[in-house]
Amino acid sequence: MVYVRKYLDDDFFDVKGIVDSAFNVNISKIISTSNSFSLVAVSNDKIVGHVRIDCMYDTFKGINYFYIGYVCVDESFRRLGIGTLLIDEVIKIGEENDISYIDLTSKSSKKEACSLYKKCGFEERGTQVFRRSL
Repeated sequence: MVYVRKYLDDDFFDVKGIVDSAFNVNISKIISTSNSFSLVAVSNDKIVGHVRIDCMYDTFKGINYFYIGYVCVDESFRRLGIGTLLIDEVIKIGEENDISYIDLTSKSSKKEACSLYKKCGFEERGTQVFRRSL
């Protein structure tokens, strides 16, 4: 049985392995606050999935929203519904906390991820993400 719970500091190395592998990054720590936290999916005491949630405030609209990132599932556990469980839990937490909407970004080349988001009710927006590194 797979379940979703909040990230604990003891989960770091397991989460690091999944996130580093899925996103080709090298995370050094995960910090949780009241407005920024992670959820993990657990199967038989093994961390098999992760999602990061940042609660944001849109000052122009006067609303709270979630920005989620680093949605990933261990390669050996993909296509088992774990990504859906993680996203469903984010939606549930959002509904319980008067969150207006949830945003995320994904590359169109990540077809399985894009399919998951659409299946979970996300709509693709015609936007282009720009970034300038400093």
